[in-house]
Amino acid sequence: MAQEGMFTRDGIYTDERCAICGPIVWVNVFVATPENRNKTDAEFMDLVADTIHARIAKKAPLGSVSITPEPMHHRVMGCLSLPARGDFWAFAKFRDLYLDGFLRDALELALFYQGQCAAGKIEIDRVRLFRFFHLRSDAF
Repeated sequence: MAQEGMFTRDGIYTDERCAICGPIVWVNVFVATPENRNKTDAEFMDLVADTIHARIAKKAPLGSVSITPEPMHHRVMGCLSLPARGDFWAFAKFRDLYLDGFLRDALELALFYQGQCAAGKIEIDRVRLFRFFHLRSDAF
């Protein structure tokens, strides 16, 4: 069954599991901030990819990327979650072995989405992604 994600194609939400069979972990990237709100979808996905790449290179702050068993973008504002192949429950025991693989899977998907956004084939649901900032700016 499809799980509604943050991207739409022709107004229809894409399946955020991306047809990955087997266990999934979620790489959550926290870059949906007010200063990034005016970026195009392609520019925003560049930022997501750059953040993941910086984390792989161990140059990003620990708080900008997290790994969880479920996507956080459904309940945490300003977050974009990308699926990666893997078993979250084995992650704690084999963290050093798996972390790089999870991040590389998410980076590959972020780059794919960046290309799709640049080509105009998919769009980010910006209302959902920036909902906290959207509501706050309307409140004042």
